[in-house]
Amino acid sequence: MSNQGSRDKNIADAWSSIGADETPPPLPSAAEMPPPLKPAGHTSATHESSYGQADNLTLAQSLLEKGYHPVMLFGTSRSGKSYLLASLFQYLQNDPWSEAICIMGEWILPVNTKKGADVADEASRFFNHVVMGLNSGDAVRSTHTPVPFFIPVILRPNNGKPDIKLAFMESRGEDYHIRPESAQFYPELKQDIVDVYRNYPLPISLLVIAPYTLRDAYTEFAEEEDPTSEEFKTVDKSLYGALQAYQSTRNGVDHDNYLFVLTKWDAYTKGASNPEFVNPPVGLVEKLIAERYKLAWNIYRNMRRVANSNSMQYSAGLISGDKIYDVPEALRTRINKFPRALWDWLYLNASGQALYGPSKEKPPAGAVGWLKKILS
Repeated sequence: MSNQGSRDKNIADAWSSIGADETPPPLPSAAEMPPPLKPAGHTSATHESSYGQADNLTLAQSLLEKGYHPVMLFGTSRSGKSYLLASLFQYLQNDPWSEAICIMGEWILPVNTKKGADVADEASRFFNHVVMGLNSGDAVRSTHTPVPFFIPVILRPNNGKPDIKLAFMESRGEDYHIRPESAQFYPELKQDIVDVYRNYPLPISLLVIAPYTLRDAYTEFAEEEDPTSEEFKTVDKSLYGALQAYQSTRNGVDHDNYLFVLTKWDAYTKGASNPEFVNPPVGLVEKLIAERYKLAWNIYRNMRRVANSNSMQYSAGLISGDKIYDVPEALRTRINKFPRALWDWLYLNASGQALYGPSKEKPPAGAVGWLKKILS
């Protein structure tokens, strides 16, 4: 059996083991994909003058040649995107039962170019300084670099599973904000993202990050927030625009993996001790997403490859603005369930098998049931 055929069978078996309702289509080989397209469209003056157009054409090719599975995270400002990413790395550092470690991988672009050096600096800063700062209770600052950058990591399990290589995209939330006063209502994608969407021939993982609340948690104003307010409508339109751009730009969209993540979940449950923190009633997370992000949720539901692989709640910790509250040890295990479930989903996408997911006992139908099984 060819390597491609073997991989297709492994993924089909893994899909069956988590109780999905349908078998995913076979993974395409590079030869089966449409010919790569050169990135098109507008490039900002800042991006073009800083790095030059030629560098952009090598990113997708380098990701492929070096064996990285791209993980694209997008969300607007105050979405909790950077906290989510930092909490993923922090979990593997701090939980002795994580069954894996995560180390920096080789740089995706050559560091002897300006772009490669800048991206390496940003990736190293986030993976080392930001994550270690989170361990010390320091707030994760918003990303300000004008160009999206990828953090290359190697996930190394100690439970007999193979290593995988992941490239996590980090970018400014402002890159997705709508521009009501501009002739171009939706901002165009940055060239790095366009390059990956158009030229990376294998599946990617796409995380849509949206917060339960747009305000600081644990304040007297938390309960006064109106999910139909203009603030939520603005974020909703921005997410809709990003998903629409993904749909129109991505080659191989039917083979990608999607997850809509409702962050700041502890703001809804008012802490981690509430039983709904890890076991919300069926349909509650989807209901809250639909109330807040109707446009984004509708386009997302209609682009999913598998009907049940749709959403999960997430808490990166007990956080309010720049303040990170200490979590009692008794509650830390509950918070750790979120990064653990997300790592499992990512590992399955990249390798065709679950890192932690059940293998002998068949979970509830659908990937959502599988995620809920891990969370509970």
